[in-house]
Amino acid sequence: MYDIIYEELSSEETAAYLKRMGYSQEVTESKECLDELIYCHQCNVPFECLDTYHTEWIPPLDKASLFDKIVTRNRGGFCFELNGLFVLLLRSLGFDAFSVGCRVAVNRTELGNISHRATIVRLEGKEYIVDVGLGGPMAAFAVEISEKRQTGHGETYWVEDAPGGWKLICRLDENQQRYPTVLVAPIALIPRDFEAFCHYMMENPEIIFRTRRTVNRRTPNGHINITNNTLTVREGEEKTIREFAEEELSETLSSYFGMKI
Repeated sequence: MYDIIYEELSSEETAAYLKRMGYSQEVTESKECLDELIYCHQCNVPFECLDTYHTEWIPPLDKASLFDKIVTRNRGGFCFELNGLFVLLLRSLGFDAFSVGCRVAVNRTELGNISHRATIVRLEGKEYIVDVGLGGPMAAFAVEISEKRQTGHGETYWVEDAPGGWKLICRLDENQQRYPTVLVAPIALIPRDFEAFCHYMMENPEIIFRTRRTVNRRTPNGHINITNNTLTVREGEEKTIREFAEEELSETLSSYFGMKI
C-alpha cells in the first residue's frame, strides 16, 4: 500500500549508462563494486548547471529526461539530476537503494533548506551514503553511516549523529581538520518529492546555479573545474588556473569534459 515506486532502467539503458560512466567490470552486489561505480561516475559524468545558468531553465527530473541529458547527450547535471538517475542504475543492478533529502552543512550553524539529493544503499547489513552529485568535495566511495573513519582515494570521511535524527557527513580537510559537508535525513523519499524542492530552488533568482557558471569532475589525480570563465586543473600537488574568453567555452567544455552545449 505504501510502496516506494521508482522508474526502471531497461537492460539496454543500463548498459548504455555503464558505458557512459566508463565502467566495464563485472557488476556484483558488493561494496567493492559500489565504490567503483561511484568513482567512475564522478570521473566521467560532470557536475554542471549550464542550462540553468544560461537560460534559467528548470530541469525535469523524470527518468526519460535525465537519461536523455546525461547518457544520450553526454551531459552532466546537478545533484537532483545526477543522483536521481544514479539511484535508478543502482536499483537496476540489484542494489537496495533509495533517495534521501539533504541540507548543505558547509559554513553553517543553523539548518538551511533541503537543497541536495543523495542516496542510501543497504548492503550486507549496513547502510551507506552514496553521492555522485555534490558540487564540492564528495567521497569517491560509499560512506558507511558510522563514526569510524573511512578512507578511500586518499580522502577520509565519517558520519556523526546530529539533532533531530539527521546524519552529518564529515571529512578531513587539507589540514587534517574536521570539515562538515552535508546533513542527511535517512528516510526514503520518492522521486516526485524532489520536483517541489527543485522548483523552489531554481525559481530563486539568487541561487548559485543562476549566478555562477559551474562545471567540475574528478580525475584520477585531482579535479577539473570551471567557475564562470576560469578553468582550474588540479593534478596531485600541482594546480593550473587559466582564464578563457566566452567564445572559448564550447571548446573548453569539449576538451576537458567531453560535452557540447
